[in-house]
Amino acid sequence: MSGNPDSLGISVTYSELVTIDQEDIILIIDVDSAVSLCSEGVANKSTNPVDVLTLWFNKLLRAYMNESVCCVRALREMCKWFTIESQTDSKVHSGHIKLMSMVHAFAFEFRDHLLKAGERLVHVLAYFVFLMIDFCLESDRSHHQIVADLQLATLCLLKDTSTKSTKVHPRLVLLMQKIMEIADIEGTRIGDLQLSVKTSETIAHMCLHFMSNCHADPKDEMPDWLRETVLHLCEMVMSYLDSTLNKGTPNAPAAKLKELVVVIRTYLLMLHHILKKGVGHVDDDVAACLMDLIMCEQTRLPYYSDIKQQQLISTYVRPLVIDILELVYSSQKCQDYLISSTLGTPESDYFYVCIDFLNAVSADNADVLPSTCRTLQKIFEYMFKDAKNFVNGERFNLVLDAFGSLLYLVGNIELHRYFCTGIFQQDIVTSQVCADILMLSFRLKEANKCWTDHAIEQAIAFWHKCNNSYAMFSTNPSQLLVQRFLRYFHSLGKHKLPVISLQNFRHLSAVAKTDVHVGMKILKRLEIISSSAPTKVELYFILYTLRWLCRNFWCNTIK
Repeated sequence: MSGNPDSLGISVTYSELVTIDQEDIILIIDVDSAVSLCSEGVANKSTNPVDVLTLWFNKLLRAYMNESVCCVRALREMCKWFTIESQTDSKVHSGHIKLMSMVHAFAFEFRDHLLKAGERLVHVLAYFVFLMIDFCLESDRSHHQIVADLQLATLCLLKDTSTKSTKVHPRLVLLMQKIMEIADIEGTRIGDLQLSVKTSETIAHMCLHFMSNCHADPKDEMPDWLRETVLHLCEMVMSYLDSTLNKGTPNAPAAKLKELVVVIRTYLLMLHHILKKGVGHVDDDVAACLMDLIMCEQTRLPYYSDIKQQQLISTYVRPLVIDILELVYSSQKCQDYLISSTLGTPESDYFYVCIDFLNAVSADNADVLPSTCRTLQKIFEYMFKDAKNFVNGERFNLVLDAFGSLLYLVGNIELHRYFCTGIFQQDIVTSQVCADILMLSFRLKEANKCWTDHAIEQAIAFWHKCNNSYAMFSTNPSQLLVQRFLRYFHSLGKHKLPVISLQNFRHLSAVAKTDVHVGMKILKRLEIISSSAPTKVELYFILYTLRWLCRNFWCNTIK
């Protein structure tokens, strides 16, 4: 078999290439000719791909790398040769094991050469390595240590070369996808847990570096390398949760349970670090993946009956899930996914997810966006689409605390107006809940000394106006709620009782306490008017009003 002639015009056969001393190779045949010679042999099946690859890592690559010759094309062809090998021989044999050992030795000895040669060469070499690892993972575990050593060495090489990168080459996406496939496969094996984690950590490290050095417009779509990484980390967490703690019962040995939960925490930390950097605009798939993780039952304590499991989740998982929600809650895609979920199957319960969302908004110092405000309103409507949460004391208190704290902390006028309007709804549950939420937010402001005299005067004027909008003797339930607020602000402002008159009747009836002195004044006024026959129509109303007020006052006093 004849190879391509080199610059000296010398023809070299494959058998001759095998016998040439390493130090003479660069003098006899150039790298492109050597690649063409070997490609021809693999194509016509005159040479075994494993033997060719072994030759390259044992001698040819070393010879060319020593002379700083570019070997990118050679490594690309090696990927093709190994793909041919994996398609013809599905079982790992001694030749493959020997090849992996040689690749590992080469990567160790020529580490500095590879880093100096640049990221393109390292990326292609890494892709070749992970092709081999992918092939070997399908067989028995006798060669596990060799695979692990080679994988860790390659990951270290990738991490080091990425620190010098200033832009992301498109080939990186394909490489990262292959590496993530390996991590996914290894993650299903208890013995490969740490190897899987190390693999994902390398991807996360590369992502963080590129996010810091490749500045993009936050409004742009996520780049593929970042999108794939976020999806990978979410899927790894979900996979571990499902396989480890499905239905609240550990599927792993008790001795391994904590290790598995710590692994979940490690993946959550990687995801948190990336999201904290700011991922910009997320698409539907990423939003769904993030929200599925946040909404996952296995991340919540009530899912578990065993106290030890609850402790593990509360220590290693739950805090990070909440931190992640606080980073992504403002994404419109994430909010849309949450709302669409609440409108889905009625048997699903998203109450606690909604509470988490409310708390995430409260914890953020940023202004509440109009879109978020609309989402909060839809969450409120979901929580009280019926009376189920209203009659559940524990849940009702959670809602009051969440919405009341939110109104106090964010100071959003649109949201405040929404709950004020809710008081006047025909639905008695909605009306009562809105009033309780508003009152809690007002009392929080009072406790933190946030009310000014001017604000109190404005509040009294507003609720006084609302109170006067009802008919004289209305029994509308919302009227009682309005009087509740008028009474609260009257007391907060330490106002005296208004003059007893027809114009002030509604105000007086709302703010007058069961005080004997006040009752006697009302009774005396009633006696004066009653002693003479009324001569004006308005005196009839005054008389009737005072009698009604007096009766109610003394009834309340007796109670």
